[in-house]
Amino acid sequence: MLLERNGRDDGTRTRGLCRDNYKSAGTASSWHLRLARANALQARTSKGGDADAALIRALAAYKHFLTLWKDADPDIPILKQAQAEYVKLQ
Repeated sequence: MLLERNGRDDGTRTRGLCRDNYKSAGTASSWHLRLARANALQARTSKGGDADAALIRALAAYKHFLTLWKDADPDIPILKQAQAEYVKLQ
C-alpha cells in the first residue's frame, strides 16, 4: 500500500500505478523473451556449469513468456517464433 508523507493511503496514486502496470504488460512480456534469448545465447557460448545455469534460466524465461501469452492468437509471429525457440532448447 502506498502512503503519502502524512501517512494516508493515496488511492489515486495506487490506481495510477495499477493502470501503468497494465499498460506495460506487453513490455514486461517482451522483457522475458529478450531475457530468454540472452540466456540461450549464453548457454550456447559458455561451457560447463555456466552453460547449464544459463539454459535453465532461458527455459524459465521462455516458459514465463509463453504463460503470459497463453491466451493470445496462436498465429502471432513473435509467439510462434518464441515457441519454436523454446522447443529447440528443450
